[in-house]
Amino acid sequence: MTSRPSADVVISVASSDTSEGSADRTGLTFTSVNWNGLQTVTVTGVDDVQVDGNILYSIILGSATSGDGNYDGLNPTDVSVFNIDDDTAGFTVSAISGDTSESGGLATFTVRLTSQPTNDVSFSVGTSDTTEGTADVTGLTFTSSNWNGLQTVTVTGVN
Repeated sequence: MTSRPSADVVISVASSDTSEGSADRTGLTFTSVNWNGLQTVTVTGVDDVQVDGNILYSIILGSATSGDGNYDGLNPTDVSVFNIDDDTAGFTVSAISGDTSESGGLATFTVRLTSQPTNDVSFSVGTSDTTEGTADVTGLTFTSSNWNGLQTVTVTGVN
């Protein structure tokens, strides 16, 4: 503040997008005692699970309410903040468990996505030599609902 107020000055604090970040306070109060001191608002980003890029949002500082007519209704400038995206699109494939055999021995591995997709993600599954082993599925599909669940592929040896 630029001068001592004759009455308390209250400014609301809110996020324009709570899915990206939030403030640790809902308001600031300046008095005739603390008017020239700094008040800190800590903004915390929200970690989502989508590759959505760096998102700009604002910490909205509301119009001041005060019995001091010099400050009542003044609207401080909102604060622009970027929530930096740390998600990457990709797959996690486990190590194979077991070995196949010509007597029908089984081996398995699991697959899951590293981030939530905005649309379904499908890919085919097969073996490089179907005379030696076959997979129990021909493809896997991940949706925004099941993306972080493990999907198992079982490979059966061929005699």
